[in-house]
Amino acid sequence: MGHRRWLSTEHPFRKQSREFDGTIEYGVAPIPRSGEDILREVEGVNFIYGKARKRDKEELDEGSVELDVDEGCDLFNNFEELVVEGDEANLINQDETLWKKRSIFFDLPYWCYNLLRHNLDVMHIKKNVCDNVIGTLLNLSRGGKDNIKARNDLQDIGIRSYLHPKMRNGKKYLPQACCTLASKERDIFLSIVKNLKVPDGYASNISRCVNLKEHKLSNLKSHDSHILMQDLLPICLRGVVEKKVLSFITNLSDFFKRLCAKSLDPQELDQLQIQVILTLCEIEKIFPPSFFTIMFHLIIHLPMEAKLGGPVQYWWMYPIERYLIGLKASMRNRAYPKGSIAEGYIVSKCLTFCSRYFSDAEAIFSRPPRNDGNIQKRYIFSSGGRLVSTMDTKILDAKSLAQANRYVLLHSDKLSPYCQEFLESERAVYGGIQISKRTEDK
Repeated sequence: MGHRRWLSTEHPFRKQSREFDGTIEYGVAPIPRSGEDILREVEGVNFIYGKARKRDKEELDEGSVELDVDEGCDLFNNFEELVVEGDEANLINQDETLWKKRSIFFDLPYWCYNLLRHNLDVMHIKKNVCDNVIGTLLNLSRGGKDNIKARNDLQDIGIRSYLHPKMRNGKKYLPQACCTLASKERDIFLSIVKNLKVPDGYASNISRCVNLKEHKLSNLKSHDSHILMQDLLPICLRGVVEKKVLSFITNLSDFFKRLCAKSLDPQELDQLQIQVILTLCEIEKIFPPSFFTIMFHLIIHLPMEAKLGGPVQYWWMYPIERYLIGLKASMRNRAYPKGSIAEGYIVSKCLTFCSRYFSDAEAIFSRPPRNDGNIQKRYIFSSGGRLVSTMDTKILDAKSLAQANRYVLLHSDKLSPYCQEFLESERAVYGGIQISKRTEDK
């Protein structure tokens, strides 16, 4: 919520209180802190490593000592912290309570001048956004954001009265929202996803994640969410959801697709920034406030991150995760994971080195691809590819065998000179007149 702050001051969305959170937006977008400002704020922060002792916790409960910011997140509080010492109350400077500790990276002499100090990972942001969207559309118990608590929030805020919990026959029920699919619509959507056919290597088998009986789409990997969010969701939801919901999903899909392009134009990223702000504001009109998790908010900062860091392929987590999978697979002794991974890495390098001296052996660097189109041997009928399943034996009858034999003879390049010689001999027999089609088929 609160994405209207990034709009221009004259934008009509700022005054539409009923469609949003019931307030008129007068705020402006926050100005990002520079590295020098952050370093100046954290200089006076004293952080004690380790967990608080039991004695300190008991003293804190009695209120005899000041509050110790020893646990929690980096942004401890956005407000002024009250410190209790007996009967007196003192206020700590707001900037000092914003930070838990001084990052060790500030020991580097250039760190306060680095514009991209902590880049946002596009892979995990897209994964969480996709889980939010799919969980809310399918109204899942885990991952769905449209539940009784979300409806109570709407009632407390005083907006969208048509979605407030209502009583019927002495029981509370939730009216159907446009951001969730009915049972029949869920069946259509999940059936489309389950029966999708995509090119080999484009995506994993997403149909294994579909449970038609329970109306679930679960156990999605990061790359599955990448494919669904960028390409498949707008297609699978066409004709299933309302047009305004489909419009926001299409805009979000287009945003991620343009952001993840191999080459980026800084001017196009400025337009992308404006587009994603409008898209998030449109989402606020449709989805409940609980839909906007921190990951969903981070979308608004991705264009600026891309302007500083370049194409996302150079700083997202896909290559790191793939490399870590290989390291985890080499671990044999869970009691000593680091040593086991190190030994497995050395063994892998030794095997790769030795395999280069065996020309006939199939190694990692000489293994043919899954869809190999190269023709290794020259047969009468040369064809590329290789078997990917078990061989099936079939016995032909006399008629089928004759048809197969004739097909082979008539379609072989090696036998075409003999066929031409036969036709010339037949023309000589009939005095050069045109021979019949039946004679050619012989």
